[in-house]
This record gives sequence, C-alpha cells and structure tokens, in this order.
Amino acid sequence: MKHYSIGLTTLILFISSVTVVMGSTGANDNYQYSMRIDLIVDTACGMCQFGMDDEKGCVLAVEINSEFYYVEGTNIDDHGDAHAKDGFCNSIRKARVKGVIKGERFFLENFKLFELNDKKSIE
Repeated sequence: MKHYSIGLTTLILFISSVTVVMGSTGANDNYQYSMRIDLIVDTACGMCQFGMDDEKGCVLAVEINSEFYYVEGTNIDDHGDAHAKDGFCNSIRKARVKGVIKGERFFLENFKLFELNDKKSIE
C-alpha cells in the first residue's frame, strides 16, 4: 500500500509540473498557447507585405516559423514612415525580436530593426 501512495504522489507531482510548464487554458485565458521568442525575423506591414487582412489598415507584423503575427507593444510608425521607400509597407525588413507569442499576437519585449544593408550585424 505504501508503494501505491508513493507512485500516486509522484504521478500527481508530475502532472502538476507539466501543467505549470505548458501553461493553463482556464476559462479566463484568451490564448490557447504561448511561446517565448528571441529570434531574427522578417517584419513588415501585415496587410501590405504579408497579405494579412484581419486588421483595418497598416499594422506591424512579424513572420515566425512561416506564421504571421501582429505585433503588440510598438506601432508601425514608431520605426519611420511606413509608406516610405524603405518603410514597412513597401519592404520586408529584418529585426531581432524578443517577446511572447500568445494566440495570434506577438507581445514585444525588445525590437532591434536592422539597417537594410546591415548584413554583418545579422550574422
């Protein structure tokens, strides 16, 4: 009987730790999953460059693992004129981003936009 209770306790602790690591999907959560990101990604206007049409107008987006996410935490015009020749509506740029994907949004913690010809800093 003692072996049974030790095994049951171990199983309960394991399930609890998996739930903490994976996150909960309680009734108040608006997101099915979340994932921490620290990558160099493509970034541009979601509508003009990535063909996203969920939002009205030009909104900053990133491409991560062939999926597109709207960015929360910065505005498309915070990084220059979006409609300029090298702006997000007319070109896809590289940026190093840190943050969390929650559902269909990328919640930004850090954003470093690379210059168009800044290949050395990307490598």
